[in-house]
Amino acid sequence: MSKVFCKENINTDRQHVFDLCKALCVVGMILCHIFYILDMNHSAINTTGWIYSIGNLFGAQLFMFSMGVGMAYTRHNTHRAYCNRGIILFLMGYLLNFLRETLPWLIVGKSPFLSSFENDLFASFLRGDILQFAGLAFLFVGALKYFKLSNVKMLLVAILITIFGAYCSDKFFVELNFENYYFFFIGLIVPIKNFIINEYVSFCFSNWIIYPVLGLLFGEVLQYCFNKDKFYGVFLKFGFLILTLAFLTSKFVLGQDLMSILLQDETYYQQPIFILPVYLLILMWGISIIYFISKFFVKTSFWRVVQYLSKELPTLYIVSWVLIGWTGGFLRFYNVNLPCNYKNIFLIFVIIMVIAEIYVSMKNTFLKKGNL
Repeated sequence: MSKVFCKENINTDRQHVFDLCKALCVVGMILCHIFYILDMNHSAINTTGWIYSIGNLFGAQLFMFSMGVGMAYTRHNTHRAYCNRGIILFLMGYLLNFLRETLPWLIVGKSPFLSSFENDLFASFLRGDILQFAGLAFLFVGALKYFKLSNVKMLLVAILITIFGAYCSDKFFVELNFENYYFFFIGLIVPIKNFIINEYVSFCFSNWIIYPVLGLLFGEVLQYCFNKDKFYGVFLKFGFLILTLAFLTSKFVLGQDLMSILLQDETYYQQPIFILPVYLLILMWGISIIYFISKFFVKTSFWRVVQYLSKELPTLYIVSWVLIGWTGGFLRFYNVNLPCNYKNIFLIFVIIMVIAEIYVSMKNTFLKKGNL
């Protein structure tokens, strides 16, 4: 430990590894969300499904963990700042729902996505997604900061909530009607089986809060690390070893394909307690790989692109979702089914990134001039 950590928090500068993590989150989330508006068939799953599969293993987990690390490194680390940020993110989630799905649906007359609530316009506005979760996570950390809980106690609270969420995952099943839409808000906190599977609530608080909390604690520890090569090298070596043993044990001892279990939508959204450690190991192993990749790229001019994507992640996420929603709405309106192939995926991706870049440039120009 003395070869990795010291008593002073000396590692307080910008963490390039998490700049690259956030940049990959931007690209990965946009690519995965494009699948929502394309005609996915069995051949598409076999050819382009690997993109979606990587998203299941790293996407939301990496985003939430990086968000937690950002909490540890932010200069605005008061409980009030966390709570204000949480309220803004929570409300932005519903604004995004309106812009990406409800409004296009009202104008073109059809749901932009082939979703489970295709005949329920109000449900499209109330759905819970990652922004609502992020808002709740900031509010949660703000509350813990207010009561001045230690890192150990903070971790214990998160673990207890995760165990509670795992216990509740298969206990509740609710049929929606006009009298019980309040279950959307309950589903944000407590997993309701059909809500999670059908994506009424994509990221339930009690199933996913462990990621930002672990990210926060990881960031706190990382500030005392003076030998990051050795630190991430340990995760890289032992992570690979333990994951290999886990996959081999699952296949030859339990007779189950662990990868197929990890890639199931139900497993991904509910984060079962016995699968969660595997997701966490894959996450830390992936971050270690990204760290050593970032050491190479930080010396190149390409790193400016990485920093830009990392800095503009929230804006790019929201703008891309709005564009995907409107694209899907018009495709459904004209009954156009685009095959889910590489050509369509990357063509739509490039168009979205170009339009999003134009919007970001205009926004930043207005901000500099003090007009926005």
